[in-house]
Amino acid sequence: MLQNWDENELNYIAQLLIFNTGMVLTKIMGGNLHNPFNSVVPQHPLYSDCNLIFEQLFAQNELCGIPFIVTLNGVEHYICLKTSSIGKSSISFALGPSVTTKITSNIINQLIDQCQGSIGEKEAVQGYLLSLPLHDSSKMIYIAQLFHYLLYKVRLDVNQIAIHNYSDKKAAVNETGIESSMLKERLMGKHHHEYYQEKVFLNLIKGGRLEEIERLHDANQQQQVELPVIAKNNKVRNDKNLAITAVTLACRAAIDGGLDSETAYTLSEIFIQRIESTVDFNDLFGVLKEVSIEYAKRVRTIKQTQYSQPVYKAQEYIHKYLYQKIEMHELANMVNLNPSYLSRLFKLEVGVSISEHILIEKVHESKKWLLHSDLSISEIANHLNFYDQSHFIKVFKRYQKITPKRYRLKTKNNFL
Repeated sequence: MLQNWDENELNYIAQLLIFNTGMVLTKIMGGNLHNPFNSVVPQHPLYSDCNLIFEQLFAQNELCGIPFIVTLNGVEHYICLKTSSIGKSSISFALGPSVTTKITSNIINQLIDQCQGSIGEKEAVQGYLLSLPLHDSSKMIYIAQLFHYLLYKVRLDVNQIAIHNYSDKKAAVNETGIESSMLKERLMGKHHHEYYQEKVFLNLIKGGRLEEIERLHDANQQQQVELPVIAKNNKVRNDKNLAITAVTLACRAAIDGGLDSETAYTLSEIFIQRIESTVDFNDLFGVLKEVSIEYAKRVRTIKQTQYSQPVYKAQEYIHKYLYQKIEMHELANMVNLNPSYLSRLFKLEVGVSISEHILIEKVHESKKWLLHSDLSISEIANHLNFYDQSHFIKVFKRYQKITPKRYRLKTKNNFL
């Protein structure tokens, strides 16, 4: 993906990025650093040579043309992009640094210790970190997507953006070191939960057994079950890691229980973003309970309404592509059935035609937009691919016996 950028264009891109994100754009070519728009990367108090920072950013990634996010020391984050080679040199870009969480005294001390600095440098480190822009993890991904578009004018799926966590200190862990650590853990009397207990819990989610999940959670909290430690000296990070692991396991269990993967993964992303964006994360048991109950509740709903595989797959497809125009022949091809047969089968099992089911689903989706956003009626109609605002209002009123505007006012007033 080779592209020639003149300096004026790069200066303009750098200007847009620093004004809108606070992040500095650095171009690396032939080992030389250049900051367009006369922007200057703040001097790091713990690194005497900033070239070493940029060398490490690109040291372990050969990906070209696709941005990747690097956490160099667990605190500072960069968005990096390596372009195709030009002659014997290659151009790379680094956007940053930024931080993704509120800076605390504990974070500053950990960074000083990791970089083998002295406690006398704490004030300088604190001033440096507090000067960096704050963007959460999800925002960083979208900034990377924007950066790529500004450079290439090509739309990039956020799933293509890679995230890496590289540490300055590449501690070699050999077999002897692992065995030594395991012996120390056993000497201290640390034990993990039995694997069968985890299987029992995941099977409860898979079966949609809400009441049993609630009882199990309440019992564990009352007994103050000891949870593993995977991030020493940082309880918030430890609990976040455990919570994210639990979300991942619950997501897979729900899919095994029949929940469509699109819904399951969307829920997973929402939970993880919420976990990461919470600065003082201190309710691990509460989050674990909420996550497992939410997945189990949706699995139960699926199990209470059982359809044949083609009909279920058709519903899953409709749910996934609700914001696009759904063609009948594409739907039929996806389930390997004749369009006419699929239509009859769908109407027989669901009770409504496919076209009517799509409208009902769109109305159900629009109710969420009306309640949880400030989008106009016409914007919602456009998002959900209605012919126009009048068509949306007519369909909404047919199924809800009320106009979208009145529904929004009535529902929001009920929450006041």
